[in-house]
Amino acid sequence: AALFFGIALAVYHLFFKVLGIFLMMVELVWFIFMPIVNEWRQWWSRREQAHGPRVLLSGLVLLALVLALLLPWRSAVEVPAMLEAGRASALYAPVAARVKQVNVRDGQTVAQGDVLIELESPDMASRLVIVRREIEIQQLQMRRQAGRSETAADAGIVEQQLAEAVAEYRGLVAQRERLLLRAPHAGQVRDLLPQLSVGRWLSPTQPLARVVQTDSRLRGYLTEAELWRVSAGATGRFIADDPMHPSIAVQLDEIDTNGVAWVEQQALTSDHHGPIAVRRDSQQRAEPVQAQYGVRLSAVEDGVAPLQPLRGVVVLQGHGESVLGAAWRRLAALGVRESGF
Repeated sequence: AALFFGIALAVYHLFFKVLGIFLMMVELVWFIFMPIVNEWRQWWSRREQAHGPRVLLSGLVLLALVLALLLPWRSAVEVPAMLEAGRASALYAPVAARVKQVNVRDGQTVAQGDVLIELESPDMASRLVIVRREIEIQQLQMRRQAGRSETAADAGIVEQQLAEAVAEYRGLVAQRERLLLRAPHAGQVRDLLPQLSVGRWLSPTQPLARVVQTDSRLRGYLTEAELWRVSAGATGRFIADDPMHPSIAVQLDEIDTNGVAWVEQQALTSDHHGPIAVRRDSQQRAEPVQAQYGVRLSAVEDGVAPLQPLRGVVVLQGHGESVLGAAWRRLAALGVRESGF
């Protein structure tokens, strides 16, 4: 059977599609299906020669096999997913600066707008003093020239210089305000830079801390073949790849109406040892080989948001499907796709 099936595939690929499909079906029916039917006929014609117990045992085994193939006992739908904190923001020094004061500790809960770390820049402070002095000088010149008609022509120049100095001063004040690192949203302080002591100089590229929301979110991808089996409201459990992380009860909230062009969760792609087969385009974006639909899920039970994103699989309870039905549906989809209909 394997040999004839291979020949059927070869015939299909050697000819144009319509003829290839016809010849492949002839090969499958004539050399695989018909011999099986003839063999069954021979068995049936010799049924009187069969021993009763052996026939009964064979019949039971065959019945069990048929039931396993026909009954829709497969109800679980697996969805590759990533468990992440609801929102996470990293804090950086806006410019090279040194620590003036640290107001939080690692693990502390903060509200939006709280000042977490105070920084200072001696260069900026010196520049502020200089620009402030320039503004005072320009203002003094403006007052002196106001009563002199012979210097009225210079008033426009002084006024322009004053406006430039004021604009620079306001910009420096805004930069100084940025040295007060505030919480962009409510959450928990994590990964606070160790030895963040007063007077330590910091680089703008160095992450100082993260503010992470305590709730979590789940995002994953559902194959097109499984779309009909689940709908919003389906329940299941998220099982992380990390065996030390407990499973979480989840609920399916939303399924995208259109398939995704690229897989955004890089940890789920095959070239990152994930379960979703992808190929990279010219811009190195992960294009799924099979149609994938983005799904969003939420945790039913309260839990702590993970310190790092967790890869895993969500097992949802969906509509039952038999093994034979799944095979037939995939074969039909393959036939429609390859025939170009």
